[in-house]
Amino acid sequence: MTTPRREPPQLESTLRLKAFGLHLLGSLVALFVVDGIFDSITFTGVQPLLLAAVLLSFTNIFLKPLLLVATLPLTVMSAGLLLPVLNGLLLMFVAQLTPGFQVSGFWMAVLASLAVSLVGMLFAMATGQMRVRGVRVNRVPGTVIDVEAREKKDERE
Repeated sequence: MTTPRREPPQLESTLRLKAFGLHLLGSLVALFVVDGIFDSITFTGVQPLLLAAVLLSFTNIFLKPLLLVATLPLTVMSAGLLLPVLNGLLLMFVAQLTPGFQVSGFWMAVLASLAVSLVGMLFAMATGQMRVRGVRVNRVPGTVIDVEAREKKDERE
């Protein structure tokens, strides 16, 4: 069995910084789009939007994994329905820390966090941070996207 090739430490830290920058930009775009969609989410200017994007990125990277582990039994018992609630609470937390960023209520924060997640996922797919499996895209103009699905064979046979 071959071990995966590791990048040199300097290149690895550069790649992590690039990934964080893309995550931050994705949060910024997602918050901007959500601000345009919902009237109950308001930013008073560009500075609160930038600060909220930075705080949201940091909470998603550092605080959210800890909260996921702490609430794992409840998340499993609720079949994952606790995750949007947790994301809404994190969005409300960021709104409390950011002057000039307001969310009208808890359920609006949950709905907005779902929209932020969706826009962030689309941004990650567009920038190559996330890949969709099973999709082949031919780069020749005029061709069609082809999706191929295969049934997994049982390894015991």
